[in-house]
Amino acid sequence: MPERNEIIAEKEEFRLNDGYYIGNHKVADFEPYVSKKYVIKDLVSDIETVSYDVKVKKQEGGESKALRVTDFLKIDYFRDFHQSTIMLTNFDKKMLAYKLQKEALKVDLASEVTVRAAPGYYHLNDEPIMVIADKIFSPSEITETVESISEHKWLPEVEYSDDIIRKYIKFMPGVTEILFYSALSTIIQPLLIETGNIPGFVTALIAPSGHLKTTLARIYTQWTVSTSNLETLFDDRISNDKLTKNIYLAVGLNYLIDDYHKKNREYDKRKYRDRLDAVTRIASENKMAAMIFITAESIEGESIFSEQDRLLEIHIPKMTMELAKYKNALTTMKQEEMASIAQAFAKAVMRDVKKTKELIQGFVQDYQVPEWVDVTTRLGHHIMIVLLSEYLFRMLICKGDDRSSHLSDLRNALEVNGKKQTKELKLLRSRENERSYILEIFDILENRSQDNSDIHITRDPKQYDENRIGSAYWDISKNVCYITSNNLADILRKRMGHAVSVRKVSEELHDFGVLIEDKDKRSVKFRQRRHYLIDYMALKNVCSYLAGDE
Repeated sequence: MPERNEIIAEKEEFRLNDGYYIGNHKVADFEPYVSKKYVIKDLVSDIETVSYDVKVKKQEGGESKALRVTDFLKIDYFRDFHQSTIMLTNFDKKMLAYKLQKEALKVDLASEVTVRAAPGYYHLNDEPIMVIADKIFSPSEITETVESISEHKWLPEVEYSDDIIRKYIKFMPGVTEILFYSALSTIIQPLLIETGNIPGFVTALIAPSGHLKTTLARIYTQWTVSTSNLETLFDDRISNDKLTKNIYLAVGLNYLIDDYHKKNREYDKRKYRDRLDAVTRIASENKMAAMIFITAESIEGESIFSEQDRLLEIHIPKMTMELAKYKNALTTMKQEEMASIAQAFAKAVMRDVKKTKELIQGFVQDYQVPEWVDVTTRLGHHIMIVLLSEYLFRMLICKGDDRSSHLSDLRNALEVNGKKQTKELKLLRSRENERSYILEIFDILENRSQDNSDIHITRDPKQYDENRIGSAYWDISKNVCYITSNNLADILRKRMGHAVSVRKVSEELHDFGVLIEDKDKRSVKFRQRRHYLIDYMALKNVCSYLAGDE
């Protein structure tokens, strides 16, 4: 057998009815060659995958169909190309692989680059692109093929006019002005985050039963063929982890959580509060995601201050005669129209990203919180984001005409709804500040021997059920009390008449030094679950001191 270096230096040729030769050495009855290169760039993982089309010239003439491969050494020419390999030595197989590798490295090899991306905002070859559902928005034509891996598909585009824009903004005065621009704010959310302006709120459409809140929310916020994984109920069994994942996978779209209303069962109340807490936390993060909308019959008294402060409330007033008029008018509203307006806005935003960012930064710099806004709340920031959406829509779609964008009507709607929310926030804050949590906890534990429906204390660890609402375990030998965060929150909510913040409770207990804690957490592991471990004597001493101050 010739030496390896000798063969490499020899001339290569394919002889019809004979085979592939290197010099005088016949390597195979066929000749494989690389016909095309495929590069797939994943913008999410930043991983690049390369594969090749390999064809075979047949001994009797003609050639095979292309086979896509990633490893030339793993080609089975008998199985994949129906070529005889019985005389093929291991050395010959490596020579074929070496030939293919050389061809794969040629600069002039036909290539196809495909970029795959989840919904989001990226820079591709220094060019910004936005992926929303199944469409790509960019300032100019992109040389690479960009594919969205999103499951969501835009509704078909339809023509719209200034009159149609006006119809959606002014459909229900005092309500839909805010709903329109809040829905469109999801388009600019990635750019807001990149420029350091986190939207940070959940839009809450609040109305009595039967007042079109769910219907309007869907018309204005749902722009895709299917709303699967873009809408759920507060009552749905979907886990918060799955809910969070769906929201993060829908950048540029809106996510609707429907039907928040008062519940009697403690389990349902806790489930609703946990879900509301989860989505307000998502909205507050410095991370691209869908903008979140909820519908509710009422929020007042159902949430803690830090949650309601992260809502932008839109109130539909109770109606009688007018309600029938709006129901009839809904026949003129089409989701395709709103979706087409949103697409046009996305195209305009991405047409000149540098200009859009300059508009954003200029607006934020000049923005002044309205005089009627309580600056100790987040409401002023929420309003800024909605007004910024209007400003960009006005400049990029309405040619700078604030009459076409209905700025004055939007400001009035924001003020009416904002003053109502400010009143609710003020009342909620005063309730939460009425009495210290630690005094309430001490009062409950101090009177534990009495008939107390709020708490069920057991001194026998075998009888303790941490899943029972209001349950706690009292370790007599150490004079300490074990209680889960959920049970403590439920007990305090019953006592104080409103929802409480577990975080604030734990902070207060920690700050007063009444918790026995792990090194890295304020709770301890007990019976496979995290528990607050309250030192009763420390609690009693602190509360005696506080009572003395009063």
